[in-house]
Amino acid sequence: VSQSRYRAMACEKLVIAPGVDNIPTVLADNETGFSFEKDDFQKLKLNLETAFLNFDQLESYRKNARKKILDEYSYTVAKSKWNHIFQKK
Repeated sequence: VSQSRYRAMACEKLVIAPGVDNIPTVLADNETGFSFEKDDFQKLKLNLETAFLNFDQLESYRKNARKKILDEYSYTVAKSKWNHIFQKK
């Protein structure tokens, strides 16, 4: 996943991204942002319209995104995972 998506989510920005690679593991559609299939331009259009027309009502998506990044991908979490790996050896 592009680091820009992590940063945007951590800053409570609304992310709209294609569901390719491991993006669906980070970006939960209709929970932490919006995703669409690679060539599904209708869904992309719908996602953009929804985000634009309902931005204020989507605050929970932005907050959920930040929480997900802090809980699963932050420096503190990464450090803990690495420490766990090295303690096993």
